[in-house]
Amino acid sequence: MRRRLAFLLKAVVSVGLVAALVVMLDPAALWQRARGLDPLWGLAALGLGFGQVAICALRWGAVLHALGLHLPARGVLALTHVGMAFSQALPTTVGGDAVRMWLAHRKGLGPGPAVTSVALERLVTLLALVLLVALAQPVLLPALNDARGIVLVRLIAVAGVAGVALVCVLDRLPAAWRRFRAVQGLVGLAAGARRLFLHPGRAALVLGVSVLGFVNLSLLAWALGRGLAAGVSAADCLVLVPPVILVSNAPVSIAGWGVREGAMVAALGMVGTPAPVALLLSLLYGAVTVLAALPGGLVWLAVRTEKVAESGAAS
Repeated sequence: MRRRLAFLLKAVVSVGLVAALVVMLDPAALWQRARGLDPLWGLAALGLGFGQVAICALRWGAVLHALGLHLPARGVLALTHVGMAFSQALPTTVGGDAVRMWLAHRKGLGPGPAVTSVALERLVTLLALVLLVALAQPVLLPALNDARGIVLVRLIAVAGVAGVALVCVLDRLPAAWRRFRAVQGLVGLAAGARRLFLHPGRAALVLGVSVLGFVNLSLLAWALGRGLAAGVSAADCLVLVPPVILVSNAPVSIAGWGVREGAMVAALGMVGTPAPVALLLSLLYGAVTVLAALPGGLVWLAVRTEKVAESGAAS
């Protein structure tokens, strides 16, 4: 009941925020602007959305390789797509990770390795996002050179690096520290984290693929901006979209909906994009990610059918 209530509250947040923004910014005008989307740029954005699935699979595959684990490349791609599909319907944008862990276990990974690989992939992705936000803003967008803001972002980056360092040594902390339930759940990640982060080549590869993913998502937003004649440059998107993604990962909504729209309106407003255009761009961005993830649902149905067939054969 508690989980259902939490899910309901997050759904209310998502629907409420989106509805409030749409009503405030004239639904008729938004629809009219949406109808003017250049279809070629829309298709380009959709192509980048499908490309994101491949990048995410490549990132998880790199983590699996670093940990000495093996899943066929086709299986990694399929399970990644399923996880992305579930992330569109579960709380926060990482809701599908638990599904991916379970499916990876069914495909032959032990429960520990399955959880470790997905958790470390998520950790390194978050680290890359935080570092990208910290480094890109003062370099690429002088308009954001507010001293307090830059200090805050850099402190977040330092906290991210410190968090990774802590995960690497969790199994070596005093026993008194490890008695806490939150710490116990992370101790199993320590050896895997050292294997990944303390090897420069492995860490650089996974971080590089993670950064590529955020660049791809930024270009997706830019393509939609071009299609809407929003006047947003690729450099603007490379700087402003990663912070929007970071904010939308807050566990207060369904797949970031609502939170992402508010953040996108605020972020693009810094470069003069009108609020209705920024809202429409964000809604289309969300729609493209949903469309790119939908085939993962078909993969899930295939997996379920395979499971039923195996059960029938066993009986």
